[in-house]
Amino acid sequence: MQMGYRDRSNARQSRGILSARALIVSSRVRLAVSVLAGSCLAAAASSSLAFAVTEIFPLSQIEAPSDLLMPRLLDPARTRRVGLDMVGYLYPPQAGQEAQGKFVPSLLANWRDSVDTHGIEAGLDADFRWMMTSDSAGRINPVMYFEAPELYVANSLELSPVQLYLGRKLEHWSHLDEGWNLGIWQPRYRWDYIRPSTVALTGATLAVTTPNAQFALWGSPIFIPERGVPIGEHEGALTSSGQRWFYSPPATISILEESTPVRYHLQLPDMSKILLNGGVSTMARLGGRTGAWISGGAAYKPMNQLLLASEGYLQLSGTEPLVADVNVYPRVVYHRLLSAEVGYLTDPWSATFSILDEKPFGDETPPGWTLQQVSPARSVASNVDFRVLGSSGRETRMNVGYMRQIGGNADDVGPLANPGTTHYEPRYAFRNALSVGFRSPLFGPVSASSRLLYDVGHVGAIWSTELTFQSRSSWLVGIGADLINSGADDASDPADWIGKYRANDRVHAGVSYVF
Repeated sequence: MQMGYRDRSNARQSRGILSARALIVSSRVRLAVSVLAGSCLAAAASSSLAFAVTEIFPLSQIEAPSDLLMPRLLDPARTRRVGLDMVGYLYPPQAGQEAQGKFVPSLLANWRDSVDTHGIEAGLDADFRWMMTSDSAGRINPVMYFEAPELYVANSLELSPVQLYLGRKLEHWSHLDEGWNLGIWQPRYRWDYIRPSTVALTGATLAVTTPNAQFALWGSPIFIPERGVPIGEHEGALTSSGQRWFYSPPATISILEESTPVRYHLQLPDMSKILLNGGVSTMARLGGRTGAWISGGAAYKPMNQLLLASEGYLQLSGTEPLVADVNVYPRVVYHRLLSAEVGYLTDPWSATFSILDEKPFGDETPPGWTLQQVSPARSVASNVDFRVLGSSGRETRMNVGYMRQIGGNADDVGPLANPGTTHYEPRYAFRNALSVGFRSPLFGPVSASSRLLYDVGHVGAIWSTELTFQSRSSWLVGIGADLINSGADDASDPADWIGKYRANDRVHAGVSYVF
């Protein structure tokens, strides 16, 4: 970020110049808020363009919902439920994390349904969550989340193999992007970073479906950014209503061995500059429901994540103490995507090999801004899913996947950028990762699932496991845990996503009624 100064007193001019220079040299105002812009702007677009955000809205997942209270034993095409969820964190937050109560209760509801009648097909996936968090002062902060990851209407496939979907319709643009929750092709909702949900692109999708070939073409004049935890500005500080998935930037910096307060300001542009950014995406697939298949895709659209820029000033006002003001600006940056995938699909086993290539395009910004940057990226992944025991409907299956990530994350650029580093969260969370998981019916109405993800590049692992019980009376009970382990000595490496959130080990339990 650029550090200038505004001299309001000749008496302190020389000190102001020295302080400004010291600030330029020594300040490390770490704006570790890569989800900030998406959270604030998405909420502003949905409400009255206010950026003092206190509410944000979540989404769901493509095939298997990540929420423990929506296990695979439920019909993914039609589910209606209400319930109560409780999360308990095992360790206190790390320095810079928003403090949160040890136990966080949530009320939740989900409505997923689709109809195909009278030549019209329509679908809805709506999710509501009301969470009770607490901040570092012990204040209770109720936060409401609501989102519809799918909401569409189309002509029925029974009338014609050519369908036009209007709204949000999830498509398999890239299995690599979906399987590793990258959020590169389709956006995510990240109210929970370990279990993000995939959101459909908003616009119109032309789909052609035949027994041995599929084609999709999406286009839209509007852009809705990816959203994360709720973040807002309060008295010059950036806060997140007690969320563990947010690191507050420092409230003070050292200038001439003096502690100088920092005030942050979210500078939201006119919403049309964010929303009125169109894009196109296309995908073609050859192959039927079983056997060998091959697909390819391309897209030119805004990145789902809003990138950030910052600019800083020293405020000098006579006898008043020095204050550093930091303006934070969201940016819409375009990219080009290419994908190629091959696979084989049967009931006993399936395999996929994928390549995803991303090329970002630069945007025009004032020369004094310090910019979050991204670089060209290529992801290569393979995945094998196979049946271990049982038959269709009550089977134990294992899944093994590997992903290699090259490029994508880049150093900051600008007057106050630190060479060789960035102050922002990485867009690509993993570098060289292996994933092993299973899901199985244990006995009667009890089922289990577990997944271990190990990132060799950052020497970190995430283990998620859960048990679910569904009674014949439609009550669903679940318990589980998410454990994070990192080999890093501290959380100072901004590219080490696992190390950054290693204090977020937790257990969770819930009960819901499915109807």
